[in-house]
Amino acid sequence: MQIQPHPNSRTIEGVLFDALVKVGAVSQDNADNPVKVSLGRAARTDAGVHAAGNVVSMKVINVIPGVPNLVARINEELPPEIRLWSILRVQNSFNARTTCDSRKYSYYFPSYLMVPPKPGSGVYQTLIEHGADTIHIPSGQPLRRSQPPRMTYGGSAITESHLSSWLRYGRP
Repeated sequence: MQIQPHPNSRTIEGVLFDALVKVGAVSQDNADNPVKVSLGRAARTDAGVHAAGNVVSMKVINVIPGVPNLVARINEELPPEIRLWSILRVQNSFNARTTCDSRKYSYYFPSYLMVPPKPGSGVYQTLIEHGADTIHIPSGQPLRRSQPPRMTYGGSAITESHLSSWLRYGRP
């Protein structure tokens, strides 16, 4: 799921916003538009890309009668693949996107994608036709057509992780 709101797509941002409305952290007057609560995030993801974590900022009602643990209550409304870890009160000027001082993106691919094509295959012929006589592996060393591949066929699914750090403006 991507994080940006899209009317016809299920997004993390949309699911989180709906959960905040359900528990009363966003008023019904503001429930129709996340812009009304200044919703922002440190990093964005595209469709089909996964984030390990993100920082979201918005104006919310943080004391709700009958809700002793707001984080737990919001998590009850979220699907298992989306978790809210904490809520931290910050100054009004805090913005998750502009206050973020760094972002780290890690891309994981199945290692078999790095194995050069089999000589004589269609992909191999296409590369040769376009002038590719060597294929480079991640170490930076060229893998020449005469070399056997030394890569394993393990690896993980394609993912992207957002590990963001941000500046804090004092303690709540």
